[in-house]
Amino acid sequence: MKKIKYFVLLFLLCFLFIASSCNKEELFEYSHITLVNYLDDSKSYSGIQIKEIKDKSIYDIIIPEEINGEKVVSIGDYAFSNCFKLKSIYIPETVKEIGKEAFSTDINLEKITLPNSVISIGIDAFKNCNALKCNEKDNGLYIGNDSNPYLCLLKIKENKNYFKIDDNCKFLLEGSFEDSQLDYLIINKSLIYVPDNAFGYKAQVHKIYYSGSEEEWNNFIDLIIKNHTNDNNNQIFSATKYYYSINKDKETKEGLYWYYDTDNKIVEKINK
Repeated sequence: MKKIKYFVLLFLLCFLFIASSCNKEELFEYSHITLVNYLDDSKSYSGIQIKEIKDKSIYDIIIPEEINGEKVVSIGDYAFSNCFKLKSIYIPETVKEIGKEAFSTDINLEKITLPNSVISIGIDAFKNCNALKCNEKDNGLYIGNDSNPYLCLLKIKENKNYFKIDDNCKFLLEGSFEDSQLDYLIINKSLIYVPDNAFGYKAQVHKIYYSGSEEEWNNFIDLIIKNHTNDNNNQIFSATKYYYSINKDKETKEGLYWYYDTDNKIVEKINK
């Protein structure tokens, strides 16, 4: 009889634990966050913005794609900042932008799933998130998702004299190349965002090998100028630029070009 009572009590405790866990997730989706309808005339999308989380003690968050029938498209400025117990967060593919300091000082945040849908990341979005477990590749530390683990470059691991930004990387962050002394930097044409202070005053870059054409580079520079408020990324403008040569030694237009030889080494070509 005592054994039966014990198992009944154990069952009830398990049931209450599961129920409380479910309720907590439901409260997060509807009660623990402040929501606003989000519509910006300069953007081509609208929906829900997560403006603020009320329960700073929450430790595991899965942001839903929709809340009350509206797509979640934006995480507001400071929305999850100072959540000292937060360890993991999943951001769905509906989210287009992440605001300024959205996750700043989440000192225990270890895992974040950053979706491919993101087109804008605010200043210092991951400032002081020193516990983040990054995806490492060729001396770079990245965050992303299962299909693209190299979506965003947090920083380079060691200060070497060269670096290649992964072909699938779209974003740099503040301090990605802080104090770097680079003889050359390979930049892919998928990169769409370079924030202020990605390099900083002390960084040096002598040569840039760009994986696109001169026209594509100029469009990329226009984006950088549009997003910048200071001159902390002058290294991009002052470095000697080489544009990728599809035809290798058969380029007809004047300029500086580069390509890989059969041993996967960089070859420079000057067309006069």
